[in-house]
Amino acid sequence: MPQPIAIEVDSFYDTIVLRSPNDYEPLGPEWFPTEPQLVNGGPGRLVVHTGGRGLVRVTVTSADTPAPPLAD
Repeated sequence: MPQPIAIEVDSFYDTIVLRSPNDYEPLGPEWFPTEPQLVNGGPGRLVVHTGGRGLVRVTVTSADTPAPPLAD
C-alpha cells in the first residue's frame, strides 16, 4: 500500500474539494453538500463540507481496491 500523503488545503466557501489533477470541469451546486450531509463524491472527486474557512490538514491514502460506497 502506498504511503499516505498529508497536505494543507484552504477551506474555501466552507468546503474542501479534492479532485483528479486533470479535472478542470466546474462543479455545479449539486456537488456541494449541506448539513446533515457532509461529504459528496464521485469518480475522481470528493467534496467535504467543513463549516468554516481556513487551513485544513488532509491525509490522502491510495488503495489498490476501491473504497466502499459512502453511507447515506
